Amino acid sequence: ERFEKVQKEAPLEYQSYLVQVTKYQAAQHCKTWIVGKWITPREQNWAPRGTHFHQFVVPPIFAFRRDCTYGDLAAMRLPEDVEGLGCCEVTNLLIINFLVFIFQTSRFVPLHQEVTCC
Repeated sequence: ERFEKVQKEAPLEYQSYLVQVTKYQAAQHCKTWIVGKWITPREQNWAPRGTHFHQFVVPPIFAFRRDCTYGDLAAMRLPEDVEGLGCCEVTNLLIINFLVFIFQTSRFVPLHQEVTCC
């Protein structure tokens, strides 16, 4: 349900590039992973060499693979006068904006490359 919600909010021309997998083996040919839950070094081994891990996970995943790259967690800075806010959570809107950024920069996702959302 969460994946379909994220996928539907992405621009129509990019929706087909988002692929959800339920087993890491299914993503062994995808070089861009969007990780929504913590994954172990063993699970990271399913990614091919040169994979980039975009992560929306707290705590961040351990950068185990030297032949892969790891993105930092998305963050926002609030104005100093904001009061009464105790925590921050990633919303679908933030995720969608980040995905659109990924798709618009061919450096991260060539147009033929599928993106794996775990």
